[in-house]
Amino acid sequence: MRARRSGDTDVELRVLFNLAVVPYESGDVGATLRWVDTALARAVELGVEWSFYGVEHGYATTLTARTVGRDCRVNQQVTVGHTGRGQPVIGDRVSIGAGAVVVGPVTVGDDARIGANATVVRDVPPGAAMLAPPAVPGERRGGRPGQ
Repeated sequence: MRARRSGDTDVELRVLFNLAVVPYESGDVGATLRWVDTALARAVELGVEWSFYGVEHGYATTLTARTVGRDCRVNQQVTVGHTGRGQPVIGDRVSIGAGAVVVGPVTVGDDARIGANATVVRDVPPGAAMLAPPAVPGERRGGRPGQ
């Protein structure tokens, strides 16, 4: 058996879990459960420490954090992704609202909340709430704002 680089385990498990999506989308629940079971068994063999996080309504959600803490919630159409500089680290009990974006080498502290449609590109302190700017009226067609 060859020595593993630190990223190999992560890639192998992602492939196994992503393969479970195909039978799930075709409605084959049995095959989906077998793929997930295979991935979990392999993770145990590799000594991977597991934590729970829930992806609610996972449609169009991308989650490529370096680590995700325990008891996290991620809503639909969320992007947690890497840039050329690094990947996010998500703490314990973090909640990420629908449409939020967390990118780059940022740390989201424990118990933080990322609001719907918020964009996070800097570290978030523990317990903080990061909110998107509210919608404001723009200029209407034909000239003046607010008409």
